[in-house]
Amino acid sequence: MSDQQVSIEQAFQWAVRHHQNGALEPAEALYRQIIEAMPNHLHAIHNLSILLRASGRLEGAVELLKRVVALKPEVAEYHNTLGVVLGDLGQLELAEAAFGQAVSLNPKDAQAHFNQGVYRRAQGALEGALTSFERVLELRPDDLEARLQRGLVCQGLERMDVAREDIEAVLAQHPEHVEALTSLGTLHHLQGDLEQAEKCHRQALKSDPNALESQRNLGLICHAQQRTEEAEACFQRVAELAPNDVGSRLELGRMLILEGRFQEALGPLRRVVTLAPQMKEAWQLLAVVVSVISFPTLDESMLIDLLRLLAQPSVDPSTLSRSIYGTLAYDDELAPLLTAMEKEGVLPEDLDLDALLEKLACNPLLTRMLTLTALENQPLEGLFNHLRRLLLGRVEQGWMGEASGLPFLVALAIQAHIQGHPNPPGSEEQVILAWMQNEMAKRLDNSGEIPPTWLTVLAIYGAMNDLPMLDDLRRQSWPESLTPLWSQQLGEVPMVSEQVH
Repeated sequence: MSDQQVSIEQAFQWAVRHHQNGALEPAEALYRQIIEAMPNHLHAIHNLSILLRASGRLEGAVELLKRVVALKPEVAEYHNTLGVVLGDLGQLELAEAAFGQAVSLNPKDAQAHFNQGVYRRAQGALEGALTSFERVLELRPDDLEARLQRGLVCQGLERMDVAREDIEAVLAQHPEHVEALTSLGTLHHLQGDLEQAEKCHRQALKSDPNALESQRNLGLICHAQQRTEEAEACFQRVAELAPNDVGSRLELGRMLILEGRFQEALGPLRRVVTLAPQMKEAWQLLAVVVSVISFPTLDESMLIDLLRLLAQPSVDPSTLSRSIYGTLAYDDELAPLLTAMEKEGVLPEDLDLDALLEKLACNPLLTRMLTLTALENQPLEGLFNHLRRLLLGRVEQGWMGEASGLPFLVALAIQAHIQGHPNPPGSEEQVILAWMQNEMAKRLDNSGEIPPTWLTVLAIYGAMNDLPMLDDLRRQSWPESLTPLWSQQLGEVPMVSEQVH
């Protein structure tokens, strides 16, 4: 063995000693020096990847692990570690594949089987997960964690007797095992025994006051038993422990609605639709809240809620008629029009249409309202129909207003949206759009200002028609001041600040 090899091996031992003692900085420095001197030092590369994972540098850890796997693909341990880090990154399928490679190389690697089972369960592949955990128990019959995981999988497969047997076996040896207590509580809950379920969750919380699942499940139990104050306290605690938890906030919002505390329900529901915009139920509950809030308290944040709700396919606009009516009724310029429609059924003869068009075009909520039909509110239907008719009359006259051509385009967007209109969009529409596109391109090239109202029109039109130009425009480097406006017109309205519940 050469002097260099001896010094490298000594350095490696020092690095391992630092690593084991938690002195990560000197350990990392030594590992890197070793790898620089001997690029294929497998143990140094592997240990450095473990160190990087411990310090949260997951991407760097993956790169090192891919390198060590390429150098020595027959070592199961390297594939297993790679799977762990890929799992940390949320790449579950790749993680499971890495664990699969590890167990194929070493079928007796119990830890690799265990990890594979965990990630199979996370992906919903419960039968595969069950196979993995049963293999672990063949190799390590006294592995309580594997037995608990098998119990959880059996619970998901509705094999309740096996699930209970496994979970109770863990608790027999570790009566304060938090996850086992939580799991047994969930099992009791699923079987309708709320009393025993509550006992388990409270015992879990006694062992660990931050046991998230037990806190959430206890809230559900209290809610089911109409113990509202206790349920609310549980859901609030979950929100503190897990700011991004969706389920507890949804339950809290639903509970507050049932109690008629609509204003308080806004905060948790806004948070849910921000965290999980695909959750239809959350949007529908938010629509309920917005539709019943008294209008003197209808502030700007609620108008943003209304705009976002109108952009949701899962929300029936007719359920928001009261809110839309209230929005117009509290607008100094639009309220008289609504009153006229209620009393006379027609708009005032002295209506300043030009001013109204500019007002509509500058307000994304109002322009979005003009595209609504079937609102089940006669004054609103009448008002919007009259305004649409007036706008379309301007189109037929070829009126473009000022240079922006804005009211013309608003009318065209509405015309394209209202089915059955006798005058479908024609070639003149394309001429106007082409003019606007060229004009915007010139202004961008010359660092000129883009009229905010143009963005409004393009967003409305693009939401109703196939307009590839919008994708190009969104890739442009917009002035910073226009970015929030552009997002709003596309329905991607930033959430207003609210109290976290």
